[in-house]
Amino acid sequence: MLTALIIVVNGSENKELPVNNGQLFQMLIRALAKREAKRLSTGWLPFEERFSTIEKALANLAFAMIDEEKGTEVALQYSLKYLNNEIIQSATSANFLELTASTVRFYHQLMHEYFAAQYIIAQNIPIIKTVHALLNYKSPWHRQRDKWYQTLQIYYELLTESQIYHSLSYLIPLMIERLDALEKRKDELKRMKLHEEAGGYISAYFFDHMDAVENMIEEIHYDLNKELKRVYKLLNQIVVSDALPQKDVNRLLDYAKSTGLDRMSLP
Repeated sequence: MLTALIIVVNGSENKELPVNNGQLFQMLIRALAKREAKRLSTGWLPFEERFSTIEKALANLAFAMIDEEKGTEVALQYSLKYLNNEIIQSATSANFLELTASTVRFYHQLMHEYFAAQYIIAQNIPIIKTVHALLNYKSPWHRQRDKWYQTLQIYYELLTESQIYHSLSYLIPLMIERLDALEKRKDELKRMKLHEEAGGYISAYFFDHMDAVENMIEEIHYDLNKELKRVYKLLNQIVVSDALPQKDVNRLLDYAKSTGLDRMSLP
């Protein structure tokens, strides 16, 4: 990842740093492609036209590999359903793909997820559906770790501020659900610690459960903070309604203040 950052910064006119993995790989992919165009590598000119064609083909392959649960490496013959030999050669020279005599794989797992996210963006799938999939929990405190989680995370990171704003009516209730889960688990942990301090019988199971609750609290904190960083600037702009009451917006703003998010330099 350090190498990726160096390539991105060196290729950026204003030395701009990406704020998340989605933006990092968006900038990295373009920087690597431009490097190949300057080298006059096969299949990279005219640049914008070829870049668009290659990115679209790789996005199709990346999405299909995840959708069909092919893993991180596929047979060369399989990749030819989505790529031609020239695109494979161009993508390999740019370090998008790694090629053997019989297999193809993306150079990095996050690069694979990035191209799959670009496929979703290209389909113009309603944001509300993808955000729901991203933030869906099997329970309010346990992230659904399915095959699409990282791809949808990168997709979410690539959304514009305007797109995020228009999805707030859906995002805020999900964040409130998460905040409720956080408070519930904190209360549970508090009761367990009071029981421990009272000197009651403590079993090994008790301590295991306490550790599990503490881990849940940390996980919810992490996810909630990550989401709030993305939307914090927009919370004061949202138009409240019966479906989106002011009390919910205020709860999130108060939480942000309690964790210091309001004082951070947010993207």
